[in-house]
Amino acid sequence: RISTLGLPGGNTVAWTPQAPTGTWAATAVSADGTRQVAASASGELYTSNDTGSQWTLRLVGQTWSGVAMSSDGLRILASTNGGALYLSTNGGLSWSDDGSSRAWSAVASSADGQRLVATAYLGQIWTSPDGGTNWTARDSNRAWRTVSSSADGRVLVAGTNGAQLYVSTDFGVTWTPRASAQFWWGTAVSADGQRQYATVDTGA
Repeated sequence: RISTLGLPGGNTVAWTPQAPTGTWAATAVSADGTRQVAASASGELYTSNDTGSQWTLRLVGQTWSGVAMSSDGLRILASTNGGALYLSTNGGLSWSDDGSSRAWSAVASSADGQRLVATAYLGQIWTSPDGGTNWTARDSNRAWRTVSSSADGRVLVAGTNGAQLYVSTDFGVTWTPRASAQFWWGTAVSADGQRQYATVDTGA
């Protein structure tokens, strides 16, 4: 549930359709809103470099589960459920994949795009300190559902499907369980990592 209390404009917030029609699985946007990425449940991934006025099809045929973008919009990380992690360093013009085959459920990025984190459902959390060149498995196999990062990548929060939230304050090296067991659906972290938010499926 989302409350509009305290939001600029309250209940009068207006939304404008910007992308091709589809069932969207994940979106991300640069700090200034100019560069955007959107992944469709039907397998397409689009990018825009003009605040969403025009969209370019970049990748097809994947079961996208998450996308993350650096603050300048040039570095993009996209995850697939049952496939690989895909990385672009030029705003989506070209892509490489890590060759993995996991049930990736979510991804997050630091503001500079160098510190990356990816969660695998019923697998581990994976972190990269160098923009996706090298990855290290962290914590235990869990039903990871969502993950978010502070601007510097130091503070991370990850939610599980039916268990606890987990928080890391050392770039994902160690993780501490927080809150009670819930079906955690979404997470967010403030830029400085001091504030962390989480939503529950069919809950608060």
